[in-house]
Amino acid sequence: MATTIDRRRLLGPANAKPLVFAPLPEEYQQKLQIDASKEDDIESQITRTFIKSGLITNANGSSFLELDGNIVSISVYGPRPIRGSFVEKTTLSVNLEDNTGLFNDLLNKKFCQYIENNFLSVINLSKYPKSGIDIFINIISVQDIDQLYLKLLSLVSDATTLAIIDAGIEIIDLVVSSFDYENNTVLSYIKNDEIVGILGESEDSIENLSKIIEKTQKKSIHVKNALTTHLISTSQ
Repeated sequence: MATTIDRRRLLGPANAKPLVFAPLPEEYQQKLQIDASKEDDIESQITRTFIKSGLITNANGSSFLELDGNIVSISVYGPRPIRGSFVEKTTLSVNLEDNTGLFNDLLNKKFCQYIENNFLSVINLSKYPKSGIDIFINIISVQDIDQLYLKLLSLVSDATTLAIIDAGIEIIDLVVSSFDYENNTVLSYIKNDEIVGILGESEDSIENLSKIIEKTQKKSIHVKNALTTHLISTSQ
């Protein structure tokens, strides 16, 4: 759990905007061949993953994550005061910037709603009254938007966890996400294997739900260990 920080004298400008990356050259935006066996090998994926926190200096917290042609950057601003109104709990807004040109409005909305729902369940909202937290998702590169966008969503969720912690925002637990390639489904977990988010596109995913949960729970253990190791290493 992150410690609470007095932000009254550390507020950035109200009109602060996240760092915007230029689109990658076209050759980097081409689809990468999908290897189904690699998509189920979470330990191998973790070894191929590059993560870095705190790169965006004008944000309260940020993270950068790259895996298999997927590159995302997350920046978090706040908690910062909401002028002209009083709310007992902090409000959360999620915005997505697509540098690939591959997202449509529906996909953009799905990503933002999923991330918002995930983190409304773990941020200690009552700790920051009359405040707002803004999360900016920057999609820099996508492995395969048609078949693997839910894998990308799981990476965005994990990167958001790191950015929120980097911002010093108090949370009750880490949100870790797992993608099941076979059933095209992503699930997000917190402690005691409690599910805080689920999104699937497979027609028979409901019939296989228990199998999907068992599979993604095992993956989430490895993801949580990797995120925890990263957080410990960066705090030293």
